[in-house]
Amino acid sequence: AALYRFFGCLLQAGCYDGNPEKSRSARRKMVQLKRALTFMEEHFSEQVTLEQIAAQAEMSPRYFCRFFQELTHRSPIEYLNYYRIEQAGDRLLHSALSVTEIAYSCGFNDLSYFIRVFKKQKGVTPKKYEETQRLRPVVKEKPEWHAVPQKTEELR
Repeated sequence: AALYRFFGCLLQAGCYDGNPEKSRSARRKMVQLKRALTFMEEHFSEQVTLEQIAAQAEMSPRYFCRFFQELTHRSPIEYLNYYRIEQAGDRLLHSALSVTEIAYSCGFNDLSYFIRVFKKQKGVTPKKYEETQRLRPVVKEKPEWHAVPQKTEELR
C-alpha cells in the first residue's frame, strides 16, 4: 500500500507527462525507487544499511539519498522507520508479543529509540497505542445477503 502512495505522489509531481524521453527517464527512476522500496519492505526486520538500499537502485548512498528525498520528500531511513512502525503497530494489535519483542522483530535494536520513533509517528507510546486501539470495537459490515430488516414495515 505504501508503494502505491509513493507512486501516486510521483505521478502528481509530474514524473510522467507523456514525453517519450522524459517518460523513459521517469520510468527508470520509478523502477529504481520501486526496487529500493521493495527491498526495504522485504528486509525491514533486519539491520538494513543505506549502502544496501542504495545498491538496489544501483546508486551511491549519497546520490541515492538525494534521489529518494526528491521523489518521496523523506529520507530513506525515515521511510524505513515509518514502515517499521506501521508493521509494529499492526503486530501490537494482532499478536501476543511484548513491545520489546515487536521492536526487535521490526528491525529496531534499541528499545528506547523504538519507543521514541513510535511516539513521534503515532502520537502515543506503543503500550498506549495497543491499549487504546484494542479497546476500539471492530465493526465489520455484513454482506447484503445477511442483512435482516429491523422493522416489519420494511418487509412490505
